[in-house]
Amino acid sequence: MKLRHFNLAGVGLEVSCKKQDLIAPLLSLIGPWEVPHAIAGGPDYRLSVTREDHVDEPDGETVFFRGHIAGDGPFHFAGCAQSWSIFTPDELVARFDVEGGRADYVVAPACQAATLSVAESFALDHVLSVNGHAMVHAACAETPDGTGRVILHAPSGTGKTTTSLAMVGEGWKLCTDDASVLSPEADGGVVVRGVPRAIKIHRKSAGMLPWLSQMLDGQAWDENGEQWVERPTLFDQGYLADDKPAPISAVIALRRTAGPMRLVKQDGVDAFTSIMEDNISLSSAGLFPGHEQRMDVYSSALGQADCYLLEINGSPQDAAALITSELGR
Repeated sequence: MKLRHFNLAGVGLEVSCKKQDLIAPLLSLIGPWEVPHAIAGGPDYRLSVTREDHVDEPDGETVFFRGHIAGDGPFHFAGCAQSWSIFTPDELVARFDVEGGRADYVVAPACQAATLSVAESFALDHVLSVNGHAMVHAACAETPDGTGRVILHAPSGTGKTTTSLAMVGEGWKLCTDDASVLSPEADGGVVVRGVPRAIKIHRKSAGMLPWLSQMLDGQAWDENGEQWVERPTLFDQGYLADDKPAPISAVIALRRTAGPMRLVKQDGVDAFTSIMEDNISLSSAGLFPGHEQRMDVYSSALGQADCYLLEINGSPQDAAALITSELGR
C-alpha cells in the first residue's frame, strides 16, 4: 500500500491505497493539499481504500438513511455517531470509526465513478468534522480590498458558481465555486478557505463572462457542455485568492425570485435556516453523524458576519454588481 499525506486546514490525513484511480475523486478535491510527509505528531486521521471482488453489507447496524444522493446511489447509511457505514450494493462499503480515527473503504470493480465521488466527499466532510472544522456547500470570494471573504450558498442550480465568477469581473478574487472549509479560531471567530479543486465552467457561463471565455479552449467542451479550469491558471491571471484562511465578512443565501433582484439583510434565525436547508441532510433518525459539529460552526460563523438574502432575477453581472455595491468596499 502506498501512503500519501495531506494537510487539511491543519488536520493531518494519511491515505493508504495501491492505485491512484481509487482515490481520484478525493484527489480532485484536495490534491493541492498533499504534503511530502505526515505533519508533526503523525496523522490525525487514517483512510484506507482497497479494491475487492465484492462488498458485504454491514451487519448488525441500524440503517438511518436509504436513498439517492445527487442522483447517485442508492446509498445506505447505518450505525451511530461513534461508528457508522456507507454501503452501495455491489459497489462499495465504507466504515468510519470515529474514536479510532480511521475510515476503511472497500471498492468493488463494478463501482461507478459517480458513486465513489459521493462516498469520498463524505470522507472529507467526516475527517474535517471530527477534528472541529466544517464543510459548507458554498462559493467563496475575497473582497476587492482583500480584507475579508464572502460566502455564497444556494441549492444546486441556483447560480452560485456563475455569480461568484461574475464577481471576479468586479474585482473580487475567487476562493472556490462550490465547497469551503470553516475553521473555528481560539478567540471564538471563524475563518474560511476554499477547497482547492479546479473550477468547472459551463459553456453558458463562459458566454456571459468575457474575462473567463478568453481563458478557455473553445473546442474542449465535454458532452455536458463543460470544461475545467485549473486553479494555477486563475491564480497566474490574478483571479484567485491565496490558500490562506481569512475572516468571513458576509454570508449570502441565494434564492430565485419572480420579483425584482435585491440584496436584503437577514436576521440570525433566517440566516441559520437558509444555511441549514442548503447543507444539512436529515435521515429518518435525525442528523447524520458529525452534523451537530457542523451546526455549531455554522452558528459561530453567522454570528460574526453580516447575513444577506440575494433574490436573483437577472444576469450574473447584475447580481455581482449589486453585491459589489453593498459589500465590495
